[in-house]
Amino acid sequence: AMFDWEGVRTCLQYLRYERGFRLVGVAPLGFKGADTWSGSDCTLPEDVRTICDSMEEPSCKAAQCSSHTLALAKSNTCRFVDSKAKTGRTLEALRLPYVFDAAAGTFTTLDTSSGDQL
Repeated sequence: AMFDWEGVRTCLQYLRYERGFRLVGVAPLGFKGADTWSGSDCTLPEDVRTICDSMEEPSCKAAQCSSHTLALAKSNTCRFVDSKAKTGRTLEALRLPYVFDAAAGTFTTLDTSSGDQL
C-alpha cells in the first residue's frame, strides 16, 4: 500500500470528531507523500497540521520516526496510532488498534475506551 495523506487526514478526523481525542501529530520533517485530496505529492498538508493540537516534525527518516512517536506516547502516557512501531508490553498497552479501509475511505478504532490525548 502506498502512503497517502488522505489516510492520515481520515484517521485524524475520526479521532478528533468521533472520539474526541486531543491530537499530537508526528511526521518526519520534509516527508513527502501523495495526497489524493489535493491531487499532488506534498509535504505535511496544512489541514493535517491544523487538526492536531500540536505537531512534531523530527528530522528522522520515516522508518525511524516510530521511535519518536513511542517516546512521546511514553512520556505523556497517551495512546498512539502507528502500525509499524515495535513495542514492549508496557507501550503495547498504549497502542490504539485500528482498521483503515482505503477503498471505502474509513478509519475505525478497535477499542471502545475513550481517551484524552493521542
